[in-house]
Amino acid sequence: MMGKRILFLTLFLVVVLIQACIIAPDYPIIPEISFEGVNKTVVDQGRARDDSLYIRIAFTDGDGDIGDEQNKANIFMEDDRDGMLVTYSMPLIPQKGVANGVSGTITILHTTLFNVCCYYPNADPCSIPDKPTTDTVTYSIYIEDRAGHKSNVIKMQPIVINCK
Repeated sequence: MMGKRILFLTLFLVVVLIQACIIAPDYPIIPEISFEGVNKTVVDQGRARDDSLYIRIAFTDGDGDIGDEQNKANIFMEDDRDGMLVTYSMPLIPQKGVANGVSGTITILHTTLFNVCCYYPNADPCSIPDKPTTDTVTYSIYIEDRAGHKSNVIKMQPIVINCK
């Protein structure tokens, strides 16, 4: 009697696992992203890699045409203070299995050396002020797939910049 129960439970688990592997994700063909986090919310202006932002976003795409073999820009970060656009390239994501839908997490390395500057009234951006001060920046982020479908736009939490 106990042997039949174990056999039944084993067969049941095998069927459930096989079915879970066969069911393809059903994502829309337009990419969707969501903000997962950033490693810090305070940075120093003009610092090298040791003070960089690591920004994590999750993505889904129903037809799997994310990334590019020729390093074409497909991740876009807009500085909400002035609209300046910084672009990044996500590598081609290979398709696995029969279904085309893909999902995953992207980590963007956004260095503060040239990309994160304080803005001052009547002064050059990225200059060093006479008195220590701070500035705040937020970024709007979106991605595009190879078909040109633009994802939703997400807004990051504010980042405080020490203007030293």
